[in-house]
Amino acid sequence: MKRSLLSGFGLLLAGSVGVADTTIDTTGPSLWDTSNSFGKFGNAANAIATFGQVVTVPATDTRLTAFKFELNPNLNATATQLRFYVFAWDNAAYHTTGSALHTGAIQTSFLDGWQLAGLDSLSLDLTAGSKIILVGSTEEIAVSVADTVEVGLAITGPADAYAGGAAFVTTFNGGDISWFASPWSELNSGEHSDFAFTADFTAPPVPDVPEAGTVAAGFGLVVASAGLAWRRTRSARA
Repeated sequence: MKRSLLSGFGLLLAGSVGVADTTIDTTGPSLWDTSNSFGKFGNAANAIATFGQVVTVPATDTRLTAFKFELNPNLNATATQLRFYVFAWDNAAYHTTGSALHTGAIQTSFLDGWQLAGLDSLSLDLTAGSKIILVGSTEEIAVSVADTVEVGLAITGPADAYAGGAAFVTTFNGGDISWFASPWSELNSGEHSDFAFTADFTAPPVPDVPEAGTVAAGFGLVVASAGLAWRRTRSARA
């Protein structure tokens, strides 16, 4: 009986320990500066429509809440339009799998100089250890003025800026995102490359933990009930 009571008390306390959030960040001064970039991306002639960064979902913080890339738009003095996506990633075949896990609205406010751009206020629950790709693209966007962006590129010599993934591009410009399921190309200029990006993860919420008084009262009730049952058993034997 003692073991059962203590096990129940442990269950009441489970989940009370907090877990720190995880932020992946390759935009710091030791990993990237504005002299390292890759482009052009966009809808202009000879531009690449789509770029993406592969990320490994952390072991505990499995909810994606935001991601952003360092972008330098307005190369042609016009407002750039982009849409951001999240897809599951086949790391062996180098392509997306299934439908988009999240599709953002078209963003049109990119002007003048390097800036972080992407998606905030996400609440996307993912599988620990799985691979996803964070995507920026001009596919599915009908525009009247051609423009392009550069994307910051973090290269740290023989070591990875981020060991859990890599930068990828797809050269297909088919006007829709069905091309994402075809093989992409990894950016690798003699060194393993990542884009300059950030990605924020947090742990999914756990059930509310009862306050200390409630736990103590509940534990006392369990003990009292067990004592009553023991007394009844003893009386019956007598």
